[in-house]
Amino acid sequence: MPTRILDLPLLTVAVTTALNEDWRDALQFPDASNVPIPLDGIMFRGTVRGTTDGAAYFYLASPSLITPTGVPRADLVVGGDGTVLGILCPVLKMREGQAGQYVFDIRAFADGVTRRVVTGTALIERGIDR
Repeated sequence: MPTRILDLPLLTVAVTTALNEDWRDALQFPDASNVPIPLDGIMFRGTVRGTTDGAAYFYLASPSLITPTGVPRADLVVGGDGTVLGILCPVLKMREGQAGQYVFDIRAFADGVTRRVVTGTALIERGIDR
């Protein structure tokens, strides 16, 4: 059964998190009627960078997808009722990074199709309590 990858809109998001906390966000992709699109059968992968052409700061990926070693990784998981894409990065991994302003995007993979579905900025603050 085909997925609804071709129905996924491109979301633009702005994230603020810190090195002293878990990065947890949840995204939904509404259709034209504002009903969340099911994400069953779709895999996701993305990269967070200081600039579009800069080195990778974090990889974001579905648990079964392989990412290069040497760069921290956050998981992208489908949860809830199957319409929520979660970004999950525990504080221990966040502490490996540096505070700053970053850009990122996330691509979806299914049915032989690759589609960019999220673009955004991430402000990662140092945090005061360590």
